[in-house]
Amino acid sequence: MDEIKIVRIVNTNDKVWEEAIQIYEEAFPVVEKRPIEQHIQLMEENLSFQFYAAMDNERVVGIVVLWKLSGFIYLDYLATSSDSRNKGYGKIIMRQLQDTFGEPIVLEVEIPDNELSERRVGFYTRLGFNLLDFPYFMPKYNNPKEQFPMLLMSFPDMIDQNTCRYVMNQIHTNAYNI
Repeated sequence: MDEIKIVRIVNTNDKVWEEAIQIYEEAFPVVEKRPIEQHIQLMEENLSFQFYAAMDNERVVGIVVLWKLSGFIYLDYLATSSDSRNKGYGKIIMRQLQDTFGEPIVLEVEIPDNELSERRVGFYTRLGFNLLDFPYFMPKYNNPKEQFPMLLMSFPDMIDQNTCRYVMNQIHTNAYNI
């Protein structure tokens, strides 16, 4: 694990697409996943939407899905392959994103009410993210009128309520199309 390369995938003809989408499929619960067909359409039609594979030599060890929005990056998905978990890849990938984009990063996390969600929040907190104390609801992809409570985290700085409203509006308008 000398150096991880973050490589953008622009369509399904990319040689790492199958490995990357498999990591996505395995890493997230159905209720949190955008249908693959939408990923493909967004990759081809929306320059703000970006899908990346994290490569250790020739092996895909993780994925990053993000939106370059006005004034910040919205990190939609971050996952490592099941055989790469707990080996430091997530931390390396996040550090590279933080260094590469140089813009504020915002992401959604589950409310930390169980061990797994507490570990996720702890992971991002150790990387310098701030847990925001504003109500936030993530629309379900299969039914945007249905929502479930989540929290937002921001890097590098804590954001105020007005900025948070702007960020939520941008996320819902762009990523969820509502």
